[in-house]
Amino acid sequence: MKKVLVILIVFVGFSAMAQKKRPHQPRKQLLESLDAEQIATLRTKKMTLALDLNQEQFEEVLQLNIAEATFHKEKRETRKATADDSKPSTASERFNMANARLNRQIAMQQQLKDILTDDQYTLWKELKLQRHANGKKRFNVRRNRG
Repeated sequence: MKKVLVILIVFVGFSAMAQKKRPHQPRKQLLESLDAEQIATLRTKKMTLALDLNQEQFEEVLQLNIAEATFHKEKRETRKATADDSKPSTASERFNMANARLNRQIAMQQQLKDILTDDQYTLWKELKLQRHANGKKRFNVRRNRG
């Protein structure tokens, strides 16, 4: 009886580990398959659901998101084109890139503050902080796994 139980436990253990994982499309591939206007539309509609934007706010936020998505798409293509150049960036180049990124974020935040109501802006800030915290958790989980 003991042998049968041990064999059964081993068999169940092996069959559980042999299950295939479901394939998924990585976010990177999804973003590459969409153009900037599609990405901006999806992002704006998500904001509309979360913040209950009216039509005028929707249009203004859509224009902001189109500009951001176009910038990121161009940046991604530039980075892909220069991926062969594996020279490390200098400290001043990293500083300039981080400074430019933060300036864009500040400008985007100010523009959103002008478009959204106070309640919507407060909710947007809270959601942004939650996404940031969740991203850090996910990053740490991946980092600790490998």
